[in-house]
Amino acid sequence: MDEEKNPMNDSQKLQLLLYKIQSQQGTLQELYKQLALVERSLSELEDTIAAIEEIPKTKEGEALVPVGLGIFVKAELLEKNKFLVSVGSDIFLDKTAAEAKEYLEAQKGRIRRNHELMNAQIKKIQMDLNSSTKEAEGLYVKLQGK
Repeated sequence: MDEEKNPMNDSQKLQLLLYKIQSQQGTLQELYKQLALVERSLSELEDTIAAIEEIPKTKEGEALVPVGLGIFVKAELLEKNKFLVSVGSDIFLDKTAAEAKEYLEAQKGRIRRNHELMNAQIKKIQMDLNSSTKEAEGLYVKLQGK
């Protein structure tokens, strides 16, 4: 008997396609969550770079330093062009505003490349998902006609 004419095989193919579609949808959801985190990181980097560019322009004296969640502490700004940059493992390096900005721009470049790779991965999965969906619809119609 021809494999394509066997309703059990078409039914099994449809089941496998539906499982594949469900898996692809789950993968897409996870990628979208990761993409949102990457976009938030990019936004934070851009805000930090903007702040680093502005601090040397400010007058010396008191400044409001964000602690988090809308909480600030008053602090005296002693050195406007010296920044401590965390490079990991509780290691901090003194950097000028230009050096700190350069460091953050490099990070931003790496994150943008990841963002582009994720977008490409999402597009590929979406194309596969569309193809799988069309194939499943065709099999479903074929099975309904039998």
